Amino acid sequence: MKPIVRKLLINLIIIIVVLVGIDKWLASEADKEVLNDDASAKQVENQLEGMSVHFIDVGQADSAYIEFDDYNVLIDAGDWSGDEVVPYLKEQEVESLDLVIGSHEHADHIGQMDKVLEEFEVKEVWMPGNEHATKTYYRVLDAIMNSEANYEEPRAGEIYEMGDVVLEVLNPYELTGDYNNDSIVLKVTYDDVSFLFTGDAEIQAEKEMINEWNEKLSSTVLKAGHHGSETSSTKKFLELVDPSVTVLSYGIGNDYKHPHSVVLDRLEQVNTDVYSTASHGNIIITTDGKNIHVETERERKVIPGD
Repeated sequence: MKPIVRKLLINLIIIIVVLVGIDKWLASEADKEVLNDDASAKQVENQLEGMSVHFIDVGQADSAYIEFDDYNVLIDAGDWSGDEVVPYLKEQEVESLDLVIGSHEHADHIGQMDKVLEEFEVKEVWMPGNEHATKTYYRVLDAIMNSEANYEEPRAGEIYEMGDVVLEVLNPYELTGDYNNDSIVLKVTYDDVSFLFTGDAEIQAEKEMINEWNEKLSSTVLKAGHHGSETSSTKKFLELVDPSVTVLSYGIGNDYKHPHSVVLDRLEQVNTDVYSTASHGNIIITTDGKNIHVETERERKVIPGD
């Protein structure tokens, strides 16, 4: 064989080997990309369960259960005449609670807290600190004292971290003796998603928070104040919160005609999706820290004066 022909054959063999190698490498990288895509999809799916907030249907009252990482938090505990909170928590397989908050001392917010404290191990309890001469209030105090829970009275400006979640207290700075306006207002933030729980904070408390916090009030989800009463959810406050979703907690056919039509009008003006426990039953909002997903027990239009 002539040297030139031999050289051409050798070069051709080298080219073929290189091309086969490149083809195998590309196929391998393509497989890796598919695996990475699958892994990313699974990661996003898992992250969507990063934090769940349950707005429990407790009639003309408030209660919300938050679960994230290995933490369990309860904000308010329904009305004294009901029995929804403990059974709901048991359905969620809750065994203990890291934090239980009574936004204020009214019986439609701390009504079943004594049962919660008796049924579950509770690490810490928060309340504003006002005294209230009701049987419900004294039952809750007794339950706190008979438990091993720590007791705190948080004030505006305090910040707490629980795992990946930040809790910021926005109200009250000091007690005024007005139960509603002394409500603990809490902003719960998980990465880029935040929930604002306002208890029964009314116009005066909203004004003070507007002056003090302004744009810090901005939140993804708002639990509207005072069951949708016109005494709360002022136009300026809603504009600053600018929620994507608003949740109202009240009972069907309540004596107070909640929610008031003026509040629903204001909510419409800020272009927020409105849900209510009266219309939708138990409402569960899950988030991966970027997006939110709303799941409801039933569907019914939110109308004024239910």
